[in-house]
Amino acid sequence: MEKRDWREDYLNQVRGQIHWKRAQPVVLRELRDHLQDQRDAYLSQGMKETDAETEALRQMGDPVTVGRELNQLHRPKPAWGLLVAMTVLAAVGLALWRFLYYDGDAHSWLPLLSMGLAAGLCALTWHTDMNRLAERAYWLCPALVLGMLAMALNQRFLIAGTLYGRGRYLALLSPLAFAGTVYALRGRGWLSLALYGAAFCLLLALCWGTGNFCSVLIFVISACVMMLQAISPGKKRGWRAGILLATVLLLALAWHRFSVMERILHDGFLRQMVQAAWASSKPLGMGTPCVLSGYDFTMTPQQVMDGNFMQCDFFLTAMAYRCGWLTALTLLAAVGGFLLLCLRGALRQKTFWGRLLACAVVTPLLVQTCGHVLANFGVIVSSFELPLLSYGNTFRMIDGFLLGVLFAVLRSGSILRDVPPRLAALK
Repeated sequence: MEKRDWREDYLNQVRGQIHWKRAQPVVLRELRDHLQDQRDAYLSQGMKETDAETEALRQMGDPVTVGRELNQLHRPKPAWGLLVAMTVLAAVGLALWRFLYYDGDAHSWLPLLSMGLAAGLCALTWHTDMNRLAERAYWLCPALVLGMLAMALNQRFLIAGTLYGRGRYLALLSPLAFAGTVYALRGRGWLSLALYGAAFCLLLALCWGTGNFCSVLIFVISACVMMLQAISPGKKRGWRAGILLATVLLLALAWHRFSVMERILHDGFLRQMVQAAWASSKPLGMGTPCVLSGYDFTMTPQQVMDGNFMQCDFFLTAMAYRCGWLTALTLLAAVGGFLLLCLRGALRQKTFWGRLLACAVVTPLLVQTCGHVLANFGVIVSSFELPLLSYGNTFRMIDGFLLGVLFAVLRSGSILRDVPPRLAALK
């Protein structure tokens, strides 16, 4: 008959005091290991096995008391403040669309549907067990690659050799996929570096295929930050310098690739339109009319404001012209404050897995916001939406999913552990 574990009764009593079921296996695993280490220490001092086990349990303390203390320590910690801020910003974005752009067309229900789907995705990922996901982190990259390739095969999204439409939004998940790769392959020496490079090039090629510089920029910057985290401080700093240099070169190559197209699309009419809209804006209310000249046609910024791209890529400019520049700056400050709270939560993560996931969410949101601000003040490098406020059904759902991941990390931060991924073939 198999010998009964001497720690079982003690651990069962502790388990009964821990109400959060997701915390039980994590806490009990650590407690079991601690009891085993204490027992082994007593055995090394010459104690008999039975006496060593009894003393280890006695030194640990009353199981009910220990369980209650651990229950207080390991409780889910929902980021209610962030959740409320996100809900308010999303509601404001929807209200602005409703009162400024709603024209009663047949597809007017789509924003409401996308908002509901975004909320559902956020809630679903919010309650995901991040420890279980850590054990299968290597699946994130293949899943995204398959999704984007399947989208590329759909002719409705394949235009002029690029992944059009939803493909560029799906590319916003590339940092999350790369985070899974970095985590799953950590600590495997040169094999890790080789596989990092392969995953990086594959995801970069997919982002490049979207034909949007924003996707490339977000992925490269996010990957750079994650790779710097993966390199321990004790190793040579030359690796860090090499990664930064490679990042600069990749960004330069990407900019060279997209510069011609972006300048044709943006440097002329749109730049003048943005500058004229801000110059004609009032602190509050509709701006004064102005006419753009130098083209084969003339158009007032007010007419341009009704375009879909103004609701997405030039949201701040549209708000400044339609509602006043004080309104636009207030909305920008609200988004900035929300992202700073997200960044603070990300920086407080103690585990490598938690930091990677938080980085894969916060970095893309920060890059989008910075790019959107630059574009709306005349420095147009690509098309960037403003998180939570810019109109866009798919964009809104992707944002909801990413923020759900961040909320899940913050909620379960006390029980997140760096567990070994199941990659037996590479061991």
